[in-house]
Amino acid sequence: MKSIISLEKIKLDLEEHIKLSKKQLKDHESGENRLSLIAAASAEEHLEKNKALVEKYIMMIDELLKLDESDPREKEKIEESIDRKKYYKDNKIRLENALNLKRLLL
Repeated sequence: MKSIISLEKIKLDLEEHIKLSKKQLKDHESGENRLSLIAAASAEEHLEKNKALVEKYIMMIDELLKLDESDPREKEKIEESIDRKKYYKDNKIRLENALNLKRLLL
C-alpha cells in the first residue's frame, strides 16, 4: 500500500513538471519568453521523458491495485501516518532554523 501511495505522489510531481514544460514551450512558441535552443530542446526532452514515466507509473499503480485490493481506510491511515512523519521531520528542521535565527539576532 505504501508503494501505491508513493507512486501516486511521484506521478503527481511528474504531472506538475509536464505542465511546467508545456507552459515553457508554449511561451517560447508565442514569443512571450524566448528560450535558447538548448533550453527549448531540454524542455521538449523532459516533456517526453516525463510523459513516458507517468504512463509507466500509472501502469504500475494499476498492477499494484489489482494485487492489493485491501480496505480503502487502510490507505487513508497510511497516508495520514506518512504525513505525520513528514510533519515531525519538518518540525525538527523548523526548530533548528528558529534556534539558528535566534542565535544570529543575539
